[in-house]
Amino acid sequence: MPAQYSLETSILIGTTFYQEFKPSIWEHVKNLQGGLSPEVNLTIILYKAIVSGMTVPGEDEDSGVDWDSLGILKIPNLSRFPASMKPSKFQTRHLSGERSIQIDKDLLIFDRDLLHQKSFKVQGLPVQIAKYKHFDKFRVRILNGTEDYSPRRHLLSKLNILETYLKTCHRSIIAQQKAKGSKVLPDALNAFGTWFSKGVLVGNEGGLPIIGDIDMAGHELKAEEFGSLKIYLIKEYLNDPAAYMKVIWIALVLLEYWYRSFHPDCFFLTSTEYWETMINSLGPQMTGTGGSHSLEKYDREGNYVGLQS
Repeated sequence: MPAQYSLETSILIGTTFYQEFKPSIWEHVKNLQGGLSPEVNLTIILYKAIVSGMTVPGEDEDSGVDWDSLGILKIPNLSRFPASMKPSKFQTRHLSGERSIQIDKDLLIFDRDLLHQKSFKVQGLPVQIAKYKHFDKFRVRILNGTEDYSPRRHLLSKLNILETYLKTCHRSIIAQQKAKGSKVLPDALNAFGTWFSKGVLVGNEGGLPIIGDIDMAGHELKAEEFGSLKIYLIKEYLNDPAAYMKVIWIALVLLEYWYRSFHPDCFFLTSTEYWETMINSLGPQMTGTGGSHSLEKYDREGNYVGLQS
């Protein structure tokens, strides 16, 4: 075969292989980097895998037990995280500047008289739907574990600590992108905060709101009406009494979901690259005394600055 055709032939063979035998990976490749053809995306991924030793997404089958998924996202299991990325309690550090989570706390109020008389559970989802004031108005109350309902203060603790790490992790992502010379989204922190607060938590982005009023309109509520992202957030984080251990993991999941969905050109090329980069950078940066978690190397804005004398 003439040398000048070897690259084109390799791309054709690779494209055919993934289309025929790995269709899920091919769908992932097609959704990467808006404006580029899937063939070009595949070429970039394979090139980066060759020069950096990186695993092509979906091909590390031998470690499949350590990975989860959310739609097309490939998420490492929490077991892959070092101890420094697993906080041991609901201790928040109130960072200054932009806020990631802004909600009206009145939306967390329930009518006590109606809480048990006019409420029901949703099959497959750890929540209680409780009637609130108006005839067809109901509110979501999240379980705290298997049986107990999460008091307002518990939910706020989970949201407060999540806000801290959304900002810290997001600033780290931006720093990584700048260091590589990659495109950085202007005002990214505020844009993400608006989407998460007004769209995911209290809005109808991708499904019913997690916090606030739901118009039942006389129909039986099904878990899938909340959408895959909100179901994941409720089950994996908001329902967990020890959610603090997962908070960095969940923050990184939410940030990848947002970037992949709305700004893929400002993000890492693959999930594998993203998670390897963040674990390898945040792990040492968040290491405190004895290898435990600490934010002592971060400033009041959530930027990594190292130990200060």
